[in-house]
Amino acid sequence: VVFFALSTFLVRETGNAIFDSPDESANFLFTAQFKKASSFLLPAVSGEELPDAARPRSILRSGSFFIPVGFVGFPMLLGFFAKIIGLHYVSYGVLLLSALAAFVWYHLVKAVFGRHAAVLSAVLLLLQPAYMYYTTRLWYPNALFLVFVLLAGFNLVRAFSLEQVNLPEVRGAIGMEIPAASQGTQKKRFYSFLAGAFFGLAIALRPSEANWMIAGLLFALLASRGAMKRLSFRFAALGALAPLFLVGYMQYLVYGGVFSNGYVSVDGADVAGVASRFFLPFGFDAHDAFAVAGTYVLKLFWWLSLPALLGFAAVFLRWGSGAVTFRRRMFLWLMAVLAALLWFGVYYGSWEVRDRIDGGASIGVSYVRYFLPLSVLIVPIMALGLIRTARSLSR
Repeated sequence: VVFFALSTFLVRETGNAIFDSPDESANFLFTAQFKKASSFLLPAVSGEELPDAARPRSILRSGSFFIPVGFVGFPMLLGFFAKIIGLHYVSYGVLLLSALAAFVWYHLVKAVFGRHAAVLSAVLLLLQPAYMYYTTRLWYPNALFLVFVLLAGFNLVRAFSLEQVNLPEVRGAIGMEIPAASQGTQKKRFYSFLAGAFFGLAIALRPSEANWMIAGLLFALLASRGAMKRLSFRFAALGALAPLFLVGYMQYLVYGGVFSNGYVSVDGADVAGVASRFFLPFGFDAHDAFAVAGTYVLKLFWWLSLPALLGFAAVFLRWGSGAVTFRRRMFLWLMAVLAALLWFGVYYGSWEVRDRIDGGASIGVSYVRYFLPLSVLIVPIMALGLIRTARSLSR
């Protein structure tokens, strides 16, 4: 409640349609255009035919129309809801989802680390500077993207944790006897569909994150062993493909290709070209990747890095004292953190981003929002570090 009230206050005070970022301006503009015309083809300035270079930043020119540079899934989704509740109130819906994400995060962390770490992790999420900042910068897709990732993970865990029902039957609301096995199947399909839908929505918002999301999903499925049987792949695929199909169709209308967007076009490219654009679109520079990761993961928010390092130390020093199941879950989480650090460091760190004239590091530099999933993934390790430190000091 406090997080929602504070973020709402900040948005109202700073203005809901005044931006200092061309990306935010473009997202707001094309959201309004989609709400109005269900299209992203915005008529350009009338008069003489101007060259394609005559356009605002973060916007492309296609003949007599302006079209988005960024991914169309974000303004398309917000434009759809703007048709229902109005453009002004869409921002408050995003803020509410970002606040409610703490409850989703609590249940996710609880399934791995237990209740104490989950409560502290939920609080730390809402206090995480990058999460707070980019929640209020709501015309960036990063915070909403993360919310959808958390919702996908939450429903995936719910599907995995469904208990086998041994009761022969239960009585329904209208007196009909419903087999317990049928109830279990319905829940499995429901949670599987929601997991797939939020997974698809997340990729629709930021297709550039599809690589690590798909890899992470495969890792979770393989690591879950028997729990995989409780996931309905058919309903999960149905949920995921629905938003992806809509976004693909819109990309075809706007850019002329299902897999094309304002950044790149892969239609007609060979296999090597597609792979390079999908996995390493910015190339590979080990020195820059290491420097960027060190700055934006460790140095920028150093007061958060310290408890995270304490958490890593506590895990390794007390590795043999925990239950086997807990150690296995902890190992998988640590592997996910290290894999994410390596991936985000190489993927985005190899790209030179100069959002500031002086080239300095700050919370407003794009690297911070690119690394947002990694920052959240480290939060439970921070919580463990703080809990173990507090217990040691209280002895």
